Order: sequence, then structure tokens, then C-alpha cells
Amino acid sequence: MIAAGTVTVMVSEGRLTPSEGQKLCSIIETQRRAIETYDLETRLLALEKAAPGLDRG
Repeated sequence: MIAAGTVTVMVSEGRLTPSEGQKLCSIIETQRRAIETYDLETRLLALEKAAPGLDRG
């Protein structure tokens, strides 16, 4: 992951404190999970739409 790697470099260069780096990585991970969830939901809805005979519930 490019963003997390960039944060690591910035911490190692002293441009961010370790605490700031940790907070940024947490934000990046939260955003990554949100994108992943959205992508999975989009794919699932497309599959459900393509198979209208499936019992959903």
C-alpha cells in the first residue's frame, strides 16, 4: 500500500512523529476498508441482479 509506505518513510525521516504516523495509518486503513466494503457490495448487487431467481431471504 503506497500511502502506508509513504507514512513509514515520513516517520523514519522525522517529518512525522511515530504517534502521528500511527494515527494516519489508522485513517488510511479505515478508508481502505470502506472502499473494499463498497466494492464488495457493488459486486454482490450486480450478481444478485444477474440471478433474479435466487431466494434472498
